[in-house]
Amino acid sequence: MHDQLLAILNALEDGIFISDLQGRPLWVNRASLAQLDCSEEHLYSSDVYQLEAEGVFSPSVTRFVIDERRPVSVVHRYRGKDYLVNGRLFSLNGAAAKGSSASGVSASNAAESHATESPAAEGNATANNAAEGTAPAWQDDGEPDAVVVQTRNLNEDVLASRSPDTTQALLDYVMHQLKRIRQEQVVHEDRDTPLSSSPAYRRCLELVERAAGSEATVLFTGETGVGKSWLVNRLHQHSARHDKPLIHVNCAAIPEALLEAELFGHVRGAFTGANRDGRIGHVALAEGGTLFLDEIGELPLALQPKLLQLLQERLYHPLGGKPTRADVRIVAATNADLERRVAGGEFRADLFYRLNIVPIRVPALRERREDILPLARHLLGNISVRHKRPLRLERDALKVIARHDWPGNVRELENLLERTSVFCVTESINADDLSLDPGMAPASASVPGDRVEPDDNQPLPERLEAIERAAIFQALDSEGSTRKAADSLGVTQSWLMRRLRRYGGK
Repeated sequence: MHDQLLAILNALEDGIFISDLQGRPLWVNRASLAQLDCSEEHLYSSDVYQLEAEGVFSPSVTRFVIDERRPVSVVHRYRGKDYLVNGRLFSLNGAAAKGSSASGVSASNAAESHATESPAAEGNATANNAAEGTAPAWQDDGEPDAVVVQTRNLNEDVLASRSPDTTQALLDYVMHQLKRIRQEQVVHEDRDTPLSSSPAYRRCLELVERAAGSEATVLFTGETGVGKSWLVNRLHQHSARHDKPLIHVNCAAIPEALLEAELFGHVRGAFTGANRDGRIGHVALAEGGTLFLDEIGELPLALQPKLLQLLQERLYHPLGGKPTRADVRIVAATNADLERRVAGGEFRADLFYRLNIVPIRVPALRERREDILPLARHLLGNISVRHKRPLRLERDALKVIARHDWPGNVRELENLLERTSVFCVTESINADDLSLDPGMAPASASVPGDRVEPDDNQPLPERLEAIERAAIFQALDSEGSTRKAADSLGVTQSWLMRRLRRYGGK
């Protein structure tokens, strides 16, 4: 029966990796060996901690299971393929439960006996070991003494699975796929974007290219809408980590009470209402890649020491868990004056200095006027392709666009052109077409997000919207942050963020 069991395990397309609780490999099937960039001999003479340090695993799910003593499911990209990796504790039966390896060798002698415990060259266990009854067996009872990790190629029909343990990992996989599609779009846009004629912006691009070749922490600053996120994508795509995840975390969009769990993850039962199997945080999801902390100025003071530890020591603590080492590059962005916040006691000085190793200020669009018209033509070209409608800007429209100060920067310009493309009757966009929206003033005088006084002649819904918009932006001006503005308005921060997206703010 044991021979047949080994044959079945080796016939699986899924990789099976079994280790003891010290992370030493006990038995690995053919599929798992084929997936790993490591010789069989080296695999059995190492442990998962060493293999993770060497990059064979990035990250090691076995290590997560051992450290956190819970089932773990992640999606991992390796050699251009995506894998769903599930790990869990279990008990080996018979002699194995008393310390023997899956191949019949004592775990304490694993380092000296790896040659006999390794699978044969064809991927099977040796005939002697199989005859001794040493095949691994899964049991739900007994004290766990081993870890089994199953690896499945997501290019196969994995989505047919409905296992609750894999739901979160599959959702993470979908998010990774969406991010990868976006990153591919960024690469395509990178090739098509016209070269900047602005010395200030060309200097900014040069700094991004130079920073991409290092591992240093980068802090992007600049007004809202200048394209900081696009530059972070460019930095990641040109870095040595381009084939690893780029995880975007908006510190202002996540409620303060949940931000720590979202960022660092949590173990089972860490707090009331926590997921029963725990949750892997954004830091772990970014393992090997880049963690982008947008709106870093909104990070709560209580959480700042933990981010500082991640920057200084590359260690973080999941809620209720043990210290965990992270291999991530940190990139941050903000439209706030962090030095002013440091002086006001709202932001830690030591964290600011750690983030500000490579500062890159992104110039506002009005500071690079020579780029406005080429950028407008480029954005309209992308919109035309997306809407399958050839559009062009007439001379009077170009004059209006060139004169405008664009306080909302590139985002405002793109939103205006997108809206105009929807309402424009002909394929030629004139100056009058730029103010088709009744609730929007002419482009030469106003932008989405400006305060608009209510007009008594407007319908009631539009008057109420104008009053709401004015109150929101007045609160932002006086309070300086979305969190404080939400408190002053008596609303939640997530509600305020949704309204800002509607009105064109950030």
